[in-house]
Amino acid sequence: MANVLTQSEIDALLNSLTSGEDVQPEKEEQPSDQAVRLYDFRTANKFSKEQMRTLHTISDNFATVLSTRMTGMLRTLSEVTVISVEEQSFGEFNNSIPLPALIAVVNAQPLNGSMIFQMSSSVVYGIISCLFGGTADYTDESKPFSEIDLALMQNVIPQYLKILEDSWERVAKLRLKLDRIETSPQFTQIAAANEPSALITFNVKIDSIEDMMTICMPHFIIQPLSKQLNSTAWALGEQGLVKRERDLKLESQVLETKVSLRARLQSSRITMAELLRMKPGDILCTSHRIDDFVLMDVEKIPKFKAVLGKADEKRVVQIAKIIKEQENIERQ
Repeated sequence: MANVLTQSEIDALLNSLTSGEDVQPEKEEQPSDQAVRLYDFRTANKFSKEQMRTLHTISDNFATVLSTRMTGMLRTLSEVTVISVEEQSFGEFNNSIPLPALIAVVNAQPLNGSMIFQMSSSVVYGIISCLFGGTADYTDESKPFSEIDLALMQNVIPQYLKILEDSWERVAKLRLKLDRIETSPQFTQIAAANEPSALITFNVKIDSIEDMMTICMPHFIIQPLSKQLNSTAWALGEQGLVKRERDLKLESQVLETKVSLRARLQSSRITMAELLRMKPGDILCTSHRIDDFVLMDVEKIPKFKAVLGKADEKRVVQIAKIIKEQENIERQ
């Protein structure tokens, strides 16, 4: 039993009482087994390492583009870097949000549920100060946000969400829409407290201000995309994106290409003497019937069948049929 002293411990205590020394009883060393540890299945990791690496890659792309966008928008050097991508329960994240803070609730269609886009007060005031022509040197982080501050960020945050959409394009086409902005975490209970969430933390530096920005994505939102969050899908998505860009570029070039279009009747043969005697008003006879189709060539290739007509005192043709490629059209 753990509460029973040995004889040597009792003797040591008696000796300490007579001598006045403070002697602690010796503890027997317990054998330790490093191979055994407690495991709570209720808090098991829901995100695999490969999924976390893919989320880190997506976040890196988002941070790189956002840095450039913020630098151009704020007219000052801005830098956004990824600090960590980790798994944490939503309750721990929600309780750790400092006050005051800007908490944007974002709908991620077509996925079910919402995600959190949170920015510290110093970053928000730095953005607002630069937008109004000042510098990002605001240090009073305890000041609550005004209605003007919130209205301004209502227009700024959707621009950042568009960049986040583009960063996710290789994995899935998301439509991120700002639902509302809150300043207290008690109004942003978008998931259960024990719901595992992917917590992406960024470091934002604007002039002399340097603070945090966080994206929280509960597991039930990302779960439909679990198969796409791997290196193979990311590589295939990159190839698909390059192919789409190439196809769009080729399509724009083709649509702007000019081609020749002509309608031709049946051909006729005359002698050189008849050609030299021709004058305005002469009539050329052909074997083409008035009710026969007229062939229309696109770059000398038959493409349409048309009928002759007249509109606004002009000779016109009306397309009646499209010639398919497999049809054998006589070009004579």
